[in-house]
Amino acid sequence: MNNEIITLGENKNEFIINQEFLNAVIEIEKKAKELKKAQEEYKSRLLNEMEEKGIFKISNEEKGISISYIESKNNEEVFHKNEFREKYPDIYDEFITLDGKKKAYLTIRVNND
Repeated sequence: MNNEIITLGENKNEFIINQEFLNAVIEIEKKAKELKKAQEEYKSRLLNEMEEKGIFKISNEEKGISISYIESKNNEEVFHKNEFREKYPDIYDEFITLDGKKKAYLTIRVNND
């Protein structure tokens, strides 16, 4: 039995994804988008009410949830790395090391048709 989800097509540059798997991915991505929208809505409502009422933290140990309000900040320091790299490439290179790691990841976009 073949458990592969991606197979090579007749052309070496053609890849075929198992339809059942692909349909599941599309359905999950759509649900994730709906959940993200619902999350943004409830967070917005909570933020507004906590801000209006001056509440900074709500906890419910029984449910295992803690909600914290973090105030907005104005005039926060921001370092413009790209601009600095262009203006001072020698200094930038002096402080850059290539020992960082970034895990591989996927991006998936589903059209809402």
